[in-house]
Amino acid sequence: MEALKLKSDRFDFYKTKYGKNLLIDLIRLETLEQYIRSTQSHYLSYFDITLITEGEGQFVLNERVYELKKGLVVFSLPGQIRKWNFNKVPKGYVLIFEKAFLASFLSDPKFLDRLSYFNYNLEDYSLKLNEADSLHLIELCREIEEEVKSFKNNDEHILRALLFQVLILLNRKFKMAEPVQNCTETNRHIRGFVNLVSAKFKQEHAVLFYADALHISAGHLNDLSKSFLGTNAKRYISRQLMTESRRFLASTDLSISDIALELGFIDTSYFIRWFKSEAGQTPSSFRKEQNP
Repeated sequence: MEALKLKSDRFDFYKTKYGKNLLIDLIRLETLEQYIRSTQSHYLSYFDITLITEGEGQFVLNERVYELKKGLVVFSLPGQIRKWNFNKVPKGYVLIFEKAFLASFLSDPKFLDRLSYFNYNLEDYSLKLNEADSLHLIELCREIEEEVKSFKNNDEHILRALLFQVLILLNRKFKMAEPVQNCTETNRHIRGFVNLVSAKFKQEHAVLFYADALHISAGHLNDLSKSFLGTNAKRYISRQLMTESRRFLASTDLSISDIALELGFIDTSYFIRWFKSEAGQTPSSFRKEQNP
């Protein structure tokens, strides 16, 4: 099968914006009007943390709508489909970076993977900060902004230290706001299940496959999933399939039958019935809504 052709616009990191390669930047949201004014969906090839300080409207990430309010933080991973809807351009701070920027600074190569909010399996990628925490984050953003503006080759470690501070601060706040996700870290079977689903959900749809791989019964896996993820194992797997289905339908030119095959459905008609039962509409009608 040919490589996927995305309809969405892709934005890559501007590595030489400040001269030599620099894989971090801090941008005022209001200066990005020409990029976010369009209602066209797009995706990034890098990590993004956006803090809203003023504005009304919506930010859509992976089909989930976030109402723009002061203190809202939204986390975005590479490849996720995004879209802005607003009348007046919102204000805020956009912290962007590539994974490689932290590579030489940290001894843990999986540091970003361990952050609660940089997880492709989440439903909600937002955090609401109180006034004090917002001011603290704004102060750190301004420090990064000043360091970036005066960037010299020997300044990268200062920027890495500031980025590390931001990531840890937000991880603590995110964990406090998301106790269910925090609890998953304490159960090795749930961690294994989440990781396996992330890697195998396109090929394996059956709860029994994951239970066998974890050496527990399907019933026990369902009980754990309900306790730690808030839904049974089958629904959790279906949720990942539905997220990916919608992404394919909204942002690629693949046919319905090709999408069904990509997601492990041998029978296209079964995929259509499954999608309709989950989403309340057929794949074709969903695609028309996304691309009128």
